[in-house]
Amino acid sequence: MVMNDASVFHLRKGLKWSDGHPLTSEDFLFYREDILGNEEISPVFPDWLTVDGRAVEVAAPDAHTVVYHFAGAYGIFLEMLAFQGSPLAPKHYLKPYVPPYTPLADLERRARAEGHDFWTGPLDQARNHNLNSDLPTWRPFKIANRPPAMRVVAERNPYYWKVDPAGNQLPYIDRVAYVFVQNSDVVTMKAMAGEVGFQARRIDASDYPVFMENRERGGYRVLRDLNPGAIVLHLNQNSIDNRSPLRY
Repeated sequence: MVMNDASVFHLRKGLKWSDGHPLTSEDFLFYREDILGNEEISPVFPDWLTVDGRAVEVAAPDAHTVVYHFAGAYGIFLEMLAFQGSPLAPKHYLKPYVPPYTPLADLERRARAEGHDFWTGPLDQARNHNLNSDLPTWRPFKIANRPPAMRVVAERNPYYWKVDPAGNQLPYIDRVAYVFVQNSDVVTMKAMAGEVGFQARRIDASDYPVFMENRERGGYRVLRDLNPGAIVLHLNQNSIDNRSPLRY
């Protein structure tokens, strides 16, 4: 629910991180106060969480309620959340890397022992999904093997909250593997050889005849995307004339 200068969100009860730990409003508050609110961790506060030059304030009245207070009206906050992603972090996992939960002197000693120049080094690595496969997530998949593996495996989050209309937990797929390659030509060759389970990106339409010619040999199907493109309607909210037409 969005109001003049505040947005109130009620979390689903029973939400969990991928490691089974409860996901609550404390994770949103932790991200605002201890991650974004610490200038040594976040030297620049995100513009999309500011109004009139003032940073958003976050409150957690209870475990399932999160309130964002802005300096003024923020009509596109929901849209920005959809674009930027929910501003939260697993407090139970990251607080050992952050003061005041761990004394700064201990954090500095840990950083030096691990070869970092600054105390935030271990934290930066711990909260990066590309560097730390153990970092809990609320998304449908989590990385199962540690980078820099050439074959990255994403496994389904056993605590993902979405279900289909029949009550089956999503996602349906247990595991997805990605292989890093040098360029688009390698993607084309692997697809022709039947070494790709599913691929859309880096598939050039100009190679369509080649793919069709080799589909039996490679043991794959070629599916054509017939979507002509999305149609978007834009409302002219700046006009005082209610008869202004829609633009598309």
